[in-house]
Amino acid sequence: MRIIGWIATAALVAGTSACGGSDEAAVAVPAAPTKVERKASTETTNHAPVIRSVRLEPAEPINGDRIQAIVAVADQDGDPIEIGFEWHISGRQIPSGEASIELKGVTKRDRIEVAVKASDGKLQSATARAEARVRNRRPTVIGIAIRPQPEVLPGETLVATAQANDPDGDSIEYSYRWRLNGQLQTDTGDSFETDRLKKGDEIQAVVVASDGSEDSAELASVIVRVGNAYPEIVSVPEGTWTDEGFSYEIRARDPDNDGPLRYSIKKGPKGMRVDSVLGKVVWQPTLDQAGVHPIEIAVSDAAGATSVQIFEITVKAEEPAAPPAAAQR
Repeated sequence: MRIIGWIATAALVAGTSACGGSDEAAVAVPAAPTKVERKASTETTNHAPVIRSVRLEPAEPINGDRIQAIVAVADQDGDPIEIGFEWHISGRQIPSGEASIELKGVTKRDRIEVAVKASDGKLQSATARAEARVRNRRPTVIGIAIRPQPEVLPGETLVATAQANDPDGDSIEYSYRWRLNGQLQTDTGDSFETDRLKKGDEIQAVVVASDGSEDSAELASVIVRVGNAYPEIVSVPEGTWTDEGFSYEIRARDPDNDGPLRYSIKKGPKGMRVDSVLGKVVWQPTLDQAGVHPIEIAVSDAAGATSVQIFEITVKAEEPAAPPAAAQR
């Protein structure tokens, strides 16, 4: 395309007569039109590309993740665009010009930063930046030991001990709760008293670990069942001595009420007997049984749980009566 312009010019000409007459007045004579050609420029103005947005995914990475810069860029002229990336981790530059890097050896709260520039080969965009923080990783409870198990007797104390792992190396605190027959109790702490329980009840410890920022998922222990309680002899073996010898009436109770109790002598002197149903102990020592005798009386419930009461009986030999004094003469 050509643009043709016309430029008008004027010249001031001084005229004289042929015969040398007086000067004539100056006359403005228009010059011949001049034709001027001008070529239009085939080059247009180039525009730098513009980075609309940049973000990092994942937004809260952890050690071992591959983090990627997601960039939205535009070029008004439709030119091909090249994007450059510069990465830093907590101020330390990472030698990578790629759109993503693998996080190795990072720790909680490390700052991941990327600086991005776009170029169309002639002009560069302004630098755009995005950053993310390495997030805290929550601990994991990896096991619970509970003692005693698999059964606990009423009155015994259950104790739970948990073990957890924290991938960031944070210190861990444990929270314990307890379930009784599937129902969560108000009891807390690592121990649980069973004196109010009965045979067949089921108990579980539930544990959560915390690193101060996040809690683990809860983990429940194995189920511990309340077993058969031992019967208990509640009488004191003072006994009674008569002309017929020693007697002692045993009194016992069974927390589970497992039916009639049975009594037996586990250890005692020869001749000592006990009524297996009534629990009455009788013994008539002989003359040669003077001395100390250890006694063990057992009581058993219908389920076979047995308790033993231990005591001693001391038998003293009678000294013969002194002979009467001789009569005086």
